[in-house]
Amino acid sequence: MTTAIDLPQARRILRALKATLDGITAKDPEQEVQGIALPAVDAALSAIRGLLPNSPVLSQIDDLISPAMIEGGETVRAVDVLLVVNIMFAALPREASPGPAVWSPDRPDPFRF
Repeated sequence: MTTAIDLPQARRILRALKATLDGITAKDPEQEVQGIALPAVDAALSAIRGLLPNSPVLSQIDDLISPAMIEGGETVRAVDVLLVVNIMFAALPREASPGPAVWSPDRPDPFRF
């Protein structure tokens, strides 16, 4: 079962996964995602994939984590999950910019926008 999420939530999830996986893979590139993290990562990535059903990039990525893998106790390398997270993050539409920077006399540093 996948739960519908919106783009801002997808970005937050991918940023959190990326930060965690960057730290893990920096220490040990062969580190595995296992245990309760496996179905959690699968649910998150499946929900995000649902936001982009027509993405030619994401359509080429088979399920990273299958139910059979979870049931069989198999693991997935963290670096593989990180690769998919980066691809998914890049496939999301760009965030809307907040608008042009405007000078204000109330800014403590008027030259820093």
